[in-house]
Amino acid sequence: MAYVNMERRVFKFGSNSVALIVPKKWLDKSGLKPSSSVFISETESGNLVVSPTETARQEAERVITSKTKPSFLSRWIGLHYMYGVGRLRVYSADGLTQAQIEGVENKINRECPGFEITSQSGKDIVIEDLTNVKEIDLDKIIGRLRSLINQEFEEMLGGDRRSVGRIEKLVNRFYMLGTRYVNITQAKDALTYFGILEFLEHISDKMEMLAVEFRSDDKEALTELRGQFDLSFSALKGNDKDIEKVAEMRERILRRLSHSRTDKRYARLIREISDDISGVSEFGLRAEGAHGVV
Repeated sequence: MAYVNMERRVFKFGSNSVALIVPKKWLDKSGLKPSSSVFISETESGNLVVSPTETARQEAERVITSKTKPSFLSRWIGLHYMYGVGRLRVYSADGLTQAQIEGVENKINRECPGFEITSQSGKDIVIEDLTNVKEIDLDKIIGRLRSLINQEFEEMLGGDRRSVGRIEKLVNRFYMLGTRYVNITQAKDALTYFGILEFLEHISDKMEMLAVEFRSDDKEALTELRGQFDLSFSALKGNDKDIEKVAEMRERILRRLSHSRTDKRYARLIREISDDISGVSEFGLRAEGAHGVV
């Protein structure tokens, strides 16, 4: 018998909790008994799914050769990380090169928090996730990305362009961790979080490029961008007036660029950063607003 759409009521349990009764036949079928643990996950639509076992950890194997470029292998490691793979084996029948091994190690250390090499031989590397995804707070990851990008603005306005590259590496780590979390949990508002993470990562990438060409006597544009960036997070919470203000700031920045003699590449980076900031704010147009986002 299927229990699809069977109505159940929640009732008060203790002083601050509520409880839900599940059918006994489902308990028997699942091999559960009183005091057994169950696992609850949230779907994209916001529905809760009760399972007798925890979602199985994804495992994958990547077969390569000694001629596979270390740069390709590093990128594949990163993609498997973001896709939510919990255990990854890299295997080469003709052996792994030192450059490939170092590429894997560097990728994990730089951008894949939680991934660790748990086994290694001349022909294979086994990588496993040793973190508990339930302990990750996605809103805190978004907040950390916001703080890091604000730090990039501060360093450039303070005249320290070299620090931006180091900060951008931290942005990449938090971006990949956030993307991994969303892929594993498939939480409500997953598409919104994906979009916000993408925009923030793009902003940081372009800030690093802008830092190379930034002139200390041209702080006006950067100050405007920072103001737009700060306002975008207020807009993100569903404040319609702030969404409009972010769009107006973008138009003002673009008008100023069109009348300046700024180098074309430099102007393009400023324009693209402003566009991405506007992209963050526009997630506030969602019916509910992204109220959980910092």
